[in-house]
Amino acid sequence: MKAFDFLNKDTEIFGKHFIKASAGTGKTFAIEHILVRLIIEKKYPLFLDQILIVTFTNAAIRDLKIRIRKTIEKSIYDLENENIDAFDYLKPYFKKKEKTLALLNLALDSFEQAQIFTIHSFCYFALKTFFFEGKEIFNLTDEIFYQKNLEVLIMDYFQYFIDLKKYNFEQFFLFLKKHNKKRSLLENFENFSIFKKKDIFQFNFLKKFNKELLKFKKKNFSADVFKDFDNLEKFYKKIKNVESIDLKKQLKLFVNILEKKKCNKKEFEEILKTKATLFQFLSDSNKKKKNFSQKLLCPYFFEFSKKNIYALIQKSLDINLMKKNLSYDISVWIKKNLKEEDIFNPDHVLIKIDKALDNKSFIKNLKDRYRAIIIDEFQDTDPIQWNIFKKTFFNCKAIEAFYLIGDPKQSIYSFRNADLYTYFKALKSFDASSISCLDTNFRSHPKLVKALNNIFSEEFSSNWLKLPKLEKNIKYTPLNFVDKKESGKEKGIHFFIGKESVKTKRVPSSYLEEEVFFPYIAKEIFKIKENIKSKEIAILVKDRYQANRIKRFFKKNNLKAFSKGALSLSESHAAKAFSEILSAVIYPKDINKIKIAMLGEYISSDLREENIEEMVLKFCYLNTILKEKNLSSFFREFLNTKWGNESVSERIIKKDLFFYFDTIQIMELFLEEENKNRLTNNKILNFLKEDLKKSSSFFDDAVQILTIHMSKGLEFDVVFALGVICRTINSTEEDYEEANSEKLRQLYVAATRARKRLYIPIVIDKKEIPLHMVSPMELFLKKRLDEKGIIEKLEKLGGISYEFLSPSKIKPFFTEESSLKLKYPLSFKLYEKENHIYSFSSISENRGKRRTILKEKREEILFSSENLPLGKEIGSIVHEIFEKLLSGRYENFFDEKIIEEVIEEVVIKGDIKKNILKIMVKRALFCALFEDGSAIKDILHYNFFTEMEFFFGRENYMKGFIDLIFFHKGKYYILDWKTNYLGEKKRDYNRESLKRFMEEQKYFLQAFIYKEALENFLKTIEKKDFKDIFGGIYYIFLRGLLEDDYTNGIYYFYPENSFKDILCKEKNLII
Repeated sequence: MKAFDFLNKDTEIFGKHFIKASAGTGKTFAIEHILVRLIIEKKYPLFLDQILIVTFTNAAIRDLKIRIRKTIEKSIYDLENENIDAFDYLKPYFKKKEKTLALLNLALDSFEQAQIFTIHSFCYFALKTFFFEGKEIFNLTDEIFYQKNLEVLIMDYFQYFIDLKKYNFEQFFLFLKKHNKKRSLLENFENFSIFKKKDIFQFNFLKKFNKELLKFKKKNFSADVFKDFDNLEKFYKKIKNVESIDLKKQLKLFVNILEKKKCNKKEFEEILKTKATLFQFLSDSNKKKKNFSQKLLCPYFFEFSKKNIYALIQKSLDINLMKKNLSYDISVWIKKNLKEEDIFNPDHVLIKIDKALDNKSFIKNLKDRYRAIIIDEFQDTDPIQWNIFKKTFFNCKAIEAFYLIGDPKQSIYSFRNADLYTYFKALKSFDASSISCLDTNFRSHPKLVKALNNIFSEEFSSNWLKLPKLEKNIKYTPLNFVDKKESGKEKGIHFFIGKESVKTKRVPSSYLEEEVFFPYIAKEIFKIKENIKSKEIAILVKDRYQANRIKRFFKKNNLKAFSKGALSLSESHAAKAFSEILSAVIYPKDINKIKIAMLGEYISSDLREENIEEMVLKFCYLNTILKEKNLSSFFREFLNTKWGNESVSERIIKKDLFFYFDTIQIMELFLEEENKNRLTNNKILNFLKEDLKKSSSFFDDAVQILTIHMSKGLEFDVVFALGVICRTINSTEEDYEEANSEKLRQLYVAATRARKRLYIPIVIDKKEIPLHMVSPMELFLKKRLDEKGIIEKLEKLGGISYEFLSPSKIKPFFTEESSLKLKYPLSFKLYEKENHIYSFSSISENRGKRRTILKEKREEILFSSENLPLGKEIGSIVHEIFEKLLSGRYENFFDEKIIEEVIEEVVIKGDIKKNILKIMVKRALFCALFEDGSAIKDILHYNFFTEMEFFFGRENYMKGFIDLIFFHKGKYYILDWKTNYLGEKKRDYNRESLKRFMEEQKYFLQAFIYKEALENFLKTIEKKDFKDIFGGIYYIFLRGLLEDDYTNGIYYFYPENSFKDILCKEKNLII
C-alpha cells in the first residue's frame, strides 16, 4: 500500500482518499496540512467554512481547532519570511505569496466559522440550519438532562412496569441481588440501544421446562431413585451451605414433577430458588474419587435430569441472558416515553437526519454548503453515520475532496454502537489508487517502534487481528520511525511476569495485584521519576474498580496518582449536586433552592414542613460560616453537618464511594482556586459551571490512572498496560469471538500509547477457562504458557526485556520534603519575643518589643513553659480547639470525652502534652465569668460565634477576626483567648499585672476596634440600642487559670470611653 505523503507538493490532495492511519503516525498533523493545502491550491479557492471536518469527541474538536489555527499562523509566517525550512508544498507560493497570504489571513480572520464537529453536533447543525427543508424540528437535549431522564425512566420501569409474567420472581431476584445498588443497576442499561430484537431469547422457561418433562419415558421409578441417592450420597463431597436434607427435598420435588410430567409456577420458582444444587452435588467434578462408578437401579432418571432439566435451569438463571432481554424491553419502554415527552438523546439526531435526507431540497442545500469533507476516526462509525455521508457527499460532483481517515486496529467502542464492519464496507467504495496509509510513527522512540513491530509481526503472533464475520484478519504493517538518538540501555518493551498461586474467580487475584504487580509498578515509577515527570507516566487499567484498587495502594505508599473518570469532574453527579448545595447556602432565604438541595444526593430528605424549617436554619448557619470564615472551614462544617441521623460524609461514603471521591476532588480544586483569587458568591457558583473544567493544575504532578478506552488518542512517556491481563465475562458465549477480537484491539491501543517505554504484564495461570473469559494478553499469546513456554516465546523477540516477579513489600516512599523532621522549639527561653497574629498589631507602635522574664522557681502555675511550649504555634492550636468546640456542632461541648476528641483531632505533634491542654480547656469552660457563677459551659451551644471576620476603618481599612462572640441573657459579649507567657507565679496573672501587660501590648486598642466592629455588625440585625445589648469584653489569659481561683488570668472590662478618646492616647495612628 502506498504512503500518503501530504507534505510533498506533487501529492494530489483533491479527490477521494481512504487513509489508514496507525497509532502515532501523525493523523492530526496530516489533517492540519491537508486543510491548509485545500485552501491555497485551488484556482477557485476553498474557504474555511466550506471544509467540513467530523471527528469523534469534543476533546478532539478542541485539539484540532488549536492545532489547525497554529498551522495556519505558521504557514503565514513561513510565506512572509520565505522560510527555507518551510514545508515542501508551501515553497512554490513564495513567488506569488500575496494571494496565498490573503487566503490564509482570511481563514485566520474567519476561524470562528470553522466547520469542525462531532457527528452528532454536525447533524444537529444541519437540521437547525435547514430545518424548513428537513421538516424535522426539535431540540437536541442536553446530555446531562437526557441522562437524568434516562435514569428516572429506568428506575420507574423496575419499580412499576416490569412484566413479572415474563420474568420469574426468582430470576429477577438473582439479578437484583448482583446489582443491588442503583449505580450498578443503571450502568447495565444506559447503553440499552445496543441490544436489538434479534438478540433476545424467549424467556418463558416454564413452558420449555414442561416440554422437556414430556420427553421423560420412565414410570414407577421413585422408590429406585431414592435408594440410588442413599447409596450415592457418601461418595460425593459436601457443598457449602447445602445440607443432606435439602438435597433430599430437591430430589423429592424432581421425582414428583417427572412422575406427573408437569410443573406449575410455584414448583418452578422453588427449583430456581434452590438453583438445582442437587445436580451440582452429583456432578463428576464433585466426586470424592474421580474414577468411582456405582451400579444404579434407575440411571435413566439421573442422566435425563442432568442433560435436559439441569441445563435448562442453568440457562434460566443466566443473568447475562436476562440482561439482554431486559435491555430490549427497557429500550421499547424508554423510546416510547422519550418520544411522548419530546426528549431526544444524541443518537436520535442521526435517525432524524437520515430521515431528512429523503427530502431533495434538504440534501441539495447540505451539498451546496460544503466543497471538502474530512471524516476522522472513521473506524468508530456505524452504518447510519456512513449512510449519511455517503448519501450526501460521497458521489456529489461539487465535493472536490473527500477523506475517510481511521485505523481498524483501534476500533474499541462497540459499546457505543461503533461497527468495524462498516469501515470495511466503505473501503470497498474506493478505488485501489485512492487507498493509502500513513506509514511513519512520529510518536514513539525508534527502539519502542521496532519492539512493537516485532511483537505484532506475523512471525510472533500470526493472524491476531481477526474479523470473525468476514472470516479474515487485519494484516499488521510494520511502521517506519524517525531517527532519534538512542538513550539508555533499557529495551523499548519490558514484560513483567507474575504467577497466580491462589484459587480465585478474578484474574489477576487480589493477592497477585497487591503483593506482586502493584509493588513492582510503584518501585519502577519511583526509579523513573528521576528523569520523567509523574504526569507523563500512565497506568492503563481495565475498569474503575481496578483503578480504585491501585490508587488506594499508591496513596498508602505516598505516591501521587490521579484517576480520571469517564465523565469529567464538571459533568459528574457530585458537581451537579454540589452546585445545588452551594446555591442553597448562598441564598438560604430561597425556599425553592432549599427544596432542590434537600432532594439532592447529599441530603435526600423529604419535603415535610417541619423538615424545611430545620433545613433553612442549617443553611443559614452554613451561610454564616461561608461568609465569615474561609472555604476550608465551610467544607469541613458541611461534611460534618448531620441531616437526619448521619453526617454528609457518612451518608455519601455509604452510598457511593466514587461520589465521595468526586466531592473531595471538587473541594480540593475550590481550595486551590481560593489560594489564587478571592472567591465571591458569583465566582463560587461560576467555578462549578465553567472554571472546574479548566482546573487541572492540582493533578499536574501525579501518575495518570485511566482505562484503556479513555487512553485512546492520548500519549505518555511511560505506560504500564496493567488492564491487558484482566479476564472478562462477556454477555453470552455465542458472541465471544467478536468480543475477543475487540479485546485484542484494546491490547493494541494500550501498547501504542507510550513514547519511550512500555511495560506489559503477563499472568501464568494453569487453570482451564472458557474462551469467552480470557484476557487480551492470553488471547495474544494464544495458549496458556508455563514459565518455560513464556521464556521460549519471548526469547524469539528483539527489542524487549522480561523478568519474573515474586511477592514483595515496599516501604512508603517519602520525598525529600516529607522526610524532613522539624525540631520543636525549646520549652523555655530567657527572652520571649511575642508573636501576635492579630491584624491590629500592624498599627501598634510597640510591636516586636522583647519582655524580660526572670527565671524563678515554678510555684502555682500549671501551664508553664515546661508543660506547654511557647510561641505562636501553641496559640494557633489552642484557638483551633476552642473554635471547634464552640462551633455549634456539639451540644455538650463541655463534656470531657468531646474535649478529648477535639484535642485528638487538632493536636498532631506527639510532644505537646494533651492532658495539660485538656485541663486548660476545662478550666476555661468552667471558670465563672458572671456574678451568679455561670460560666461558658452554661451558655447554649448555638449562641457562640467563633472567629468572626470583620472589615474596619475610616480612611484606611483593616481586616481581622474576633476569637469569640457569645450571647447570654440578652447581651452580646466579646472574648479573646490569650496564651501569652507572663511568668510562672500566680501574681503574674492577677488583675494589676494583666492591666499593665494589656497596656504594653495595646490590647485595649484592639478591644475598642473589636467593640466598634461588633456595633457596626449588630446595627444590621438588632433594633435595640447597642449600649442596651452589649455586655463587655473578656480577655482570658489561659496560662494563668487556676483550679481554686477562677478570677486569676481573667481580665473583664466594659469600654466606657469613645473610640476617639482611645485614638487620642495613641500617636501616629490613622484608622
